[in-house]
Amino acid sequence: MMLFVNILFILGFALLLAWVLGVIGGLMAYVLGGKRKRKRKVFLAAISPAVAIGIWIVGSFVTMLLTSVICDIDLGIGDSWVAHLPNGYKLYSIDDNTWHGYITCDDQKVTISDDELRFDVSADVTNIQVVGDTVIGINQDNCVNFVLNTSKKSITLLENDKRISTMIDNGQIKILTLNEFYWESRKIPYMIGTVITLIVIILALFLLWKIGLYSLKKESNDP
Repeated sequence: MMLFVNILFILGFALLLAWVLGVIGGLMAYVLGGKRKRKRKVFLAAISPAVAIGIWIVGSFVTMLLTSVICDIDLGIGDSWVAHLPNGYKLYSIDDNTWHGYITCDDQKVTISDDELRFDVSADVTNIQVVGDTVIGINQDNCVNFVLNTSKKSITLLENDKRISTMIDNGQIKILTLNEFYWESRKIPYMIGTVITLIVIILALFLLWKIGLYSLKKESNDP
């Protein structure tokens, strides 16, 4: 449901933005474009934003789709999120405005046991960081923080791991929010896709104006 709502919102905003920029572009072309074939220039200026925004939407969706398929993660615009952790572990969360997540291994939620404490960390992860094979999970709500060694499949309370605790206190390890961590896990393919999409937009607008103005020039040379 959230995916459908997000898509409708993006499309609605894109149409509004294209219309506004098209009106502005058309007015500028009318004022600054000269009198010769003014209608043609106004038309090109008016449709250019729609062309650019349309390509941007398609390029962004293709980028997210390819990233989702190749990296085996979520699409990026729904209400559920997933990121891969070392040694087959995964981080999941549902966008319910709380940004809590949970960690799984072999599709089973990871739990932590410490003496009489048994706490399901999977439902209450609010911050996280990965250092090698070690996952550091922070819960800002109830302060039950943990260190997960994914290679040994062992998990302990953060307060019992003095080395990691000291590195965090000294700023050697930066703990990220889940939102930041999800972005870090997919930013490289997204950035590559963004660059490619921008190149396509520039080429498309260049060809649009080149063809339009060439046609205009050809008409002016006709006897």
